[in-house]
Amino acid sequence: MVEGLNSDPQEDHLRDPPTGSPAIVRESDNGLLALAAHGRMSTDKLTLDTSVIYEYLENQGKASVTERLLQLGAAGEVELVVTARINEDVPQSPLADRIQELPLLNVDVTGSVTRLDCWVIGRDMLGSDEFKSVFSELYRSGKKQPDWRDWDHLHAHFLLGRDVFLTWDNKILNLSGELRTRLGIVVMRPEEYLTVRNQNQGSQAPTNRENAS
Repeated sequence: MVEGLNSDPQEDHLRDPPTGSPAIVRESDNGLLALAAHGRMSTDKLTLDTSVIYEYLENQGKASVTERLLQLGAAGEVELVVTARINEDVPQSPLADRIQELPLLNVDVTGSVTRLDCWVIGRDMLGSDEFKSVFSELYRSGKKQPDWRDWDHLHAHFLLGRDVFLTWDNKILNLSGELRTRLGIVVMRPEEYLTVRNQNQGSQAPTNRENAS
């Protein structure tokens, strides 16, 4: 999520999990080092947070970083997606209209975790009990938390088994250690990902990702 975008502090407080968000329908370290272990990253499956897309669409200060990711996606060197919860992050035109054009930039839109009032049949996925358990512990930890839409981005990323979640949202970045340790979710800033990718381009890719982790 982009801080300050579609965000009323009082409303966000009321909507934060676990009491204020739509109910989930669910089944009964260091990011740089973790990513470097994968060797060459020619086909990494990257999930882009709304903050990464917003920088590009609004031509903000980090737009060139997002543009480099888009170039890699267009070249088929990485797979770029956002989750469908981006529509709740950016619900109003004109920016919402531009979000619908992301496939033209080689950014696919995946399903999200199923919520009763945000459910698109055939698109969204049942939630993970493992993810929900870790989320509940982190939510009670006293740390400043991402809002429910951010958790849904992470949840969908986890369900889809994607490689790296890229964001500039400090609330998510501050939980990167716990997310890596507890759920195997690698969270990085986009520029950090690009740095590690450049450093490892000469490395031989492992035969499969499990052996690389």
